[in-house]
Amino acid sequence: MRDRALATLVVVSLVGFVAALATALVSGAILVWKKATSAAPVVSVLPAPERAPAPSARPAAPPPTVAATPLRTATPTAEASAASTCPTPPPLGIDTRLEPLQTADVHAVDPQALFPAAKRVAMSLDPDAELQSITAQRTRGGTVDLSGTGQIAYRFEYVRNPGTDARELGSVDVTAGCWGLFAKRDRFARIYRHNQYDPVPDPRCSAKSAWRAAVASGIPEDTVTDIAYRDDDIMVRGSPSVWSFTVPEQPSLDRKVLGTTCTLLRPAPSSRPVTPGSAPSASPGHAADDDDNE
Repeated sequence: MRDRALATLVVVSLVGFVAALATALVSGAILVWKKATSAAPVVSVLPAPERAPAPSARPAAPPPTVAATPLRTATPTAEASAASTCPTPPPLGIDTRLEPLQTADVHAVDPQALFPAAKRVAMSLDPDAELQSITAQRTRGGTVDLSGTGQIAYRFEYVRNPGTDARELGSVDVTAGCWGLFAKRDRFARIYRHNQYDPVPDPRCSAKSAWRAAVASGIPEDTVTDIAYRDDDIMVRGSPSVWSFTVPEQPSLDRKVLGTTCTLLRPAPSSRPVTPGSAPSASPGHAADDDDNE
């Protein structure tokens, strides 16, 4: 009996084990199925189709052809021309002055017209300064174009304590140019002739008037000349002060005009060609005859 009961117990245990195992297998299968059915569907990844190129835009029309217009060169004004050719003013320093240029027409300046201003500037540097000479180059009609490189040079000189060991010599040079009136004083400028100081009087005859007297003697009116106002002969004391008009390499056109009366002087003998039978010319510094003044 005991053996039968033991066998029955073993059989029941095996059946229970098998049933439990079957139940576990079925439950696992169901669980696997649920998971499989609940998963997201598989999406196949395929390359994106190539996009057709956009139709090309219509090419822009070429710009209209414009006929080339020649460049027009502007005529520079007087101020622009002066600025482009005006040299650098002299440097300022001790015993110098620079004042603006005051004139009605910078292109045609009479040296005598600027003389009062030049004298005032010179005397501001040395009150004993007196006129020695006025010079200018390439003048027309007795005037100078100061808009560019043209200049007028006024030289003043002074001497203090003449005839003594304490004599002091010097000069004041005033230059009129496009930058204005520039003055500079130099001491012990040079040894004066005869140990005397011999200034020239202030010009009473303008350079324009002197030029008209020269033109009346036969000089072409458009002649370009160098001009100077000084002693007719610096080696002869008491010689008259004159406006001298000289033309390089054309001595026959040289003329001298008294700076006090605008009276024409005879040209120097070397300046006037002498023809056979003609009378010799008067020496420089001698006034012309009446027929030369007509």
